[in-house]
Amino acid sequence: MKKCGHKWDVQFGTVEEHYPSAIVLQLYDLANTELIDGIPIEEYGHPTPWRKLPKGWSYNTELFKVTYRDLDMPEIDLADPQSILHAIQMGTLVKVQDKEYGVPDSEVSFKDGWRIVFRYDKYHPSYISLRFDEVYETYEEAQSVVDTHIAELERQANLSDLEWSIEQIDHNLDRAIYLSDENKKEVRKFLMSQDRVEDIETRIYMGRLQWKYENNRRWVNIPIQ
Repeated sequence: MKKCGHKWDVQFGTVEEHYPSAIVLQLYDLANTELIDGIPIEEYGHPTPWRKLPKGWSYNTELFKVTYRDLDMPEIDLADPQSILHAIQMGTLVKVQDKEYGVPDSEVSFKDGWRIVFRYDKYHPSYISLRFDEVYETYEEAQSVVDTHIAELERQANLSDLEWSIEQIDHNLDRAIYLSDENKKEVRKFLMSQDRVEDIETRIYMGRLQWKYENNRRWVNIPIQ
């Protein structure tokens, strides 16, 4: 399972290494099908040597041709580990480090002629390390965690401003471990008695619970009897 900010999704990999508190997974991606002038993109050395521009060249001249080969692609069922392993064995899925992610482009020089270079847009990690509790044996287990996460975000989105504010107040009260249960009830009663509770923010600072209205700059300690 991969987390990226608020977005969680289920991904797959094969176990590469075990550490005391983490598992390292080898990541895979779909194999390339691009051919540059009939040569598989992974086999195409780049940048190419400089070449003379063809006679009659203009900025619209096609200097090389990209086509696509047919890929023997068995249907991949991400919920079935055997289906994934079969796709790896068939070459439909390849290790990330073995895939060429560059986009071929022509570079023209008035001095040297032209050549093919590859452009890259982002980094593609080959491996990922996850905590043991973030790795699941089955797709269903991982998807269940993702579904629970999404359902919680949807629940929060449907709260009113007042409900959200009260929930955050209660959350920080739970974190205020220095307060007794009686003190927490006292603080909560104090906050709930204020005007515009929906605009109240709270925080734990220097071991103390503070509050303010969201448009104010000054945080205020909460009196405790």
